[in-house]
Amino acid sequence: MQQSNQPFYQAFLDSITRIFFQRKGVIQAIGFLLFLFLYKFGDSFATTLQTKFIYDMGFSKEDIAIVVKSTALWSSILSGLAGGVIMLKLGINRALWLFGLVQMVTIGGFIWLAAFRTF
Repeated sequence: MQQSNQPFYQAFLDSITRIFFQRKGVIQAIGFLLFLFLYKFGDSFATTLQTKFIYDMGFSKEDIAIVVKSTALWSSILSGLAGGVIMLKLGINRALWLFGLVQMVTIGGFIWLAAFRTF
């Protein structure tokens, strides 16, 4: 193993920069980073506001804690396992597009519910 006089963070950043940006070019690297950011942005935003949204629908904090939080754990585990199997069958590229579409539909469900204004 080769010894270097560089600090770890500098060696790490140099290797990431060399591999990530020089391998396919700066444009594709920026496009990839933009894809990663936009892929999860809506889902993260909707998930963050989920408890407030359900609370505004008229449910109590106890209802939210018992039903939403407990079902969220098990649904996350089961859907993660199912998503892994689907990804193995479809391949990562098709699976990313399919799961992105599923995320868009679920966020659309929040928008559809918010359109009613009264619950």
